[in-house]
Amino acid sequence: MSLKDYPDESLLSTWDVLKEIQLALKNKRPFSLVRIGDAENIIMAQRVFFTDQELQQLKWLNDPQYKTGERGVSLPNLDQRNRTVTSIRKGTIIGVCKQKHDDLIADESIKRQLTEKIFDHYSIIPNLLCHVFVNRNMVSKKIFWELLHSHRVLLISRWAKLYWDLIKRDYKGLRPQIAGWVDITNYNQVDDVLKRVGDYEFDLALISAGTSASILGPEIAERYGKVAVDFGHVMAFTLTKDPRVLPWKPENDPQKSPRQEKKRTIPMKKKLQNGSKPPQKQNNRDTKAKRKSNRYSGSRTVTPSEYENTSNGSSRKNSSLSKVIRQKLHPSGHIP
Repeated sequence: MSLKDYPDESLLSTWDVLKEIQLALKNKRPFSLVRIGDAENIIMAQRVFFTDQELQQLKWLNDPQYKTGERGVSLPNLDQRNRTVTSIRKGTIIGVCKQKHDDLIADESIKRQLTEKIFDHYSIIPNLLCHVFVNRNMVSKKIFWELLHSHRVLLISRWAKLYWDLIKRDYKGLRPQIAGWVDITNYNQVDDVLKRVGDYEFDLALISAGTSASILGPEIAERYGKVAVDFGHVMAFTLTKDPRVLPWKPENDPQKSPRQEKKRTIPMKKKLQNGSKPPQKQNNRDTKAKRKSNRYSGSRTVTPSEYENTSNGSSRKNSSLSKVIRQKLHPSGHIP
């Protein structure tokens, strides 16, 4: 069945994808979510639908992020093309653009229609399909964050350490199980990253590594039997508070979060059992006499304030993460 025969209505919803991820984690079976946007299309179309000269004329290759190396790839690169095609074949769920009115900002010629040509050329038959931006939508669901609470997570990205810090700070009530993080900035590091991943005990890998993510995901799933998700720009967008990503936040949810301890409430008045009478209040004269006795015996009543811990009095506000991130970005302000 050709990709052309899959209408937009047949794409899995965000909830469907999260359910599949949840089942894979529960059953401990390999799983990978790969996504094909304009960049992945260009990678796989090298010397098939684009000559080297046509390739260099594409807007994607003339963007400042590409020219400075921040996209982490240099084309032509036939090795990356072949590895990407191989990995896409192994993907459990493939994220693609819609046939009509897609949200991806790119020329129509390098979106869904090019993906369909590529799939036909390489005889790629997709198993399950979803929208390419499922990664951005899933973080708005509480169930996604519950997965991070109940399973060990490995972060793979140039943004991994900063994203790790953000999760520990903003989602500490969920007690996320972050197994570690692995840095990657370009395609040439893919093989090294695949080796380093084996040093960690994890269940779920979130990968924000540009076009390299489409290779890493299926490879990690196959090699280590884990669940791997192409996380796209979610880490960077979250850190910079980009409105294209709106993560679920515990403070905005009236429901209790996992492992969030319930506060024990003590009733003001307890119902008396067996008709017993409530204890009588101590006579004021007796209280005064006791205090006087304590004073003469060398003891005294300690005030509550004496038990209070002293502090420096003021807490420093955390500096804005977005300022830290902006220092790492290209002067143009673009996110790699």
